[in-house]
Amino acid sequence: MYPVLFTIPRMAGWIAHWVEFLGDSENNIYRPRQNYVGSGRREYIPPFERQDHKFETDSVTSKKNKRREAAQKFKEDAK
Repeated sequence: MYPVLFTIPRMAGWIAHWVEFLGDSENNIYRPRQNYVGSGRREYIPPFERQDHKFETDSVTSKKNKRREAAQKFKEDAK
């Protein structure tokens, strides 16, 4: 009896996630892409022998974050 009582209320949430997954063209909800784009295999360099590098990493953002950033930029440009 417990599995039935557990499942019935959660069906709405599970279906909502499924519908959201189908509507997301990037399909990043369930399985985001994790493609490594860094350097290949390198030799180990002890920490005290390493050079200091200043670089920025590119991060992948979701559509929701892209829309949020675009809206914030639009608000800033409107001022």
